[in-house]
Amino acid sequence: DASERLRRELEEAEREWEEMHRETSALGLETILALRGFYIKAGQMGAANIGNAFPPIWRDALSVLQDGVPPKGYDVVRDVVREEYREALGREADEVFLSFDPVPIGAASIGQVHRATVRDEDTGEAAPVVVKVMYPEVERLFRGDVRTMKMFCQVAQPVHVASLEEVERQFMTEFDYKKEASQLERVRQNLVRAGIAPESNRGDNGAYLCAVPRPYLHLCTKRVLVMEELHGIKLLDGLKADVARHYSDGTTKGAHDKMVQALKTHATAEDERSTEEFLPERIGPTKKQYELYIA
Repeated sequence: DASERLRRELEEAEREWEEMHRETSALGLETILALRGFYIKAGQMGAANIGNAFPPIWRDALSVLQDGVPPKGYDVVRDVVREEYREALGREADEVFLSFDPVPIGAASIGQVHRATVRDEDTGEAAPVVVKVMYPEVERLFRGDVRTMKMFCQVAQPVHVASLEEVERQFMTEFDYKKEASQLERVRQNLVRAGIAPESNRGDNGAYLCAVPRPYLHLCTKRVLVMEELHGIKLLDGLKADVARHYSDGTTKGAHDKMVQALKTHATAEDERSTEEFLPERIGPTKKQYELYIA
């Protein structure tokens, strides 16, 4: 009958959409990896999928951009660390690190992370750390990408210029690892004082809500960040697991359903109020709305 035919047509359309998303998401990922810079950062936001703006296929395809971007060669990383330590600290990198793993444990839009060991100032023993190293050309690429988009928008879509300028300001704050290390230490100290995180991450800290890695501030520069190594799961995976755990007992789901229903009720009331206020006798914009539209 007609309903069965419609159902089959809808299912076929859904399969075609999925196939298109699968092909285009793979092509999109390939293009992003070729362009790098700002485009990887934009892809990371797509992978986070805040507000469910992207289909699941796109989210899954772009998730590699969060920490699985193809890394640079070890020679690039080594040269950055050596240059930074000579210029900023007046030291040789080989004097600082007892060991430095040439194989990265993760790579993303701005840099990549390696395991290493340093001499702990308190104990004198070898301490495991992770070292985040910024790519040498990344800041120039980011600025160039945003500048190109701003120039295009100034001609074609000037309404977006202001938002791009704000994006640029926010992204530029990420190109100073020394500042990032100071902020990390401030967050750590605040959580310690609040009793949420332990002062020391050695030993059993199961009584605390979280643990925050301690940065080695004296070893951090603009392009190199050194912090103690902590083992755990990715933040996004942890948040998903926490939501699932709360939903499993039904309490959170019940509260969520009530909140959604309250929002729907409120939205319906607002629609009715707006209709009574703006459209009492006719369909179409009021004089005030029309003047706003053509301003």
